[in-house]
Amino acid sequence: MHRHTLLVNKMLVLAVVSEGGQPSTLHDCGYRIHAIEGGVRVWGRTVVPDIMLLNEKAGHRIPVGCKGGANVKPGQDGRYARMLLEDILEGARPPCGVHSHTFAYAASEEHV
Repeated sequence: MHRHTLLVNKMLVLAVVSEGGQPSTLHDCGYRIHAIEGGVRVWGRTVVPDIMLLNEKAGHRIPVGCKGGANVKPGQDGRYARMLLEDILEGARPPCGVHSHTFAYAASEEHV
């Protein structure tokens, strides 16, 4: 399986109640999977976080970019940095009042 796919799957497991002793840290903190590869328009370009996590109680969303390789595509980091809450709300409508967001990268440990 591709390293990127393995990393996405590891992140998804953290956001669900898992069996077999896998940690469900994000789920335990109130986050649920809201979207997978949901596109968000940022300054006329589409940004596609691998996973969009949502904590309805906290009104917080985490767009996650998973990096299985050693690099970030040119311009990608800047588009993520310019992502506004309004862009996220328009791109993937949440079922609750979201009032904050934090972008996160998940990287393979050999590239950290």
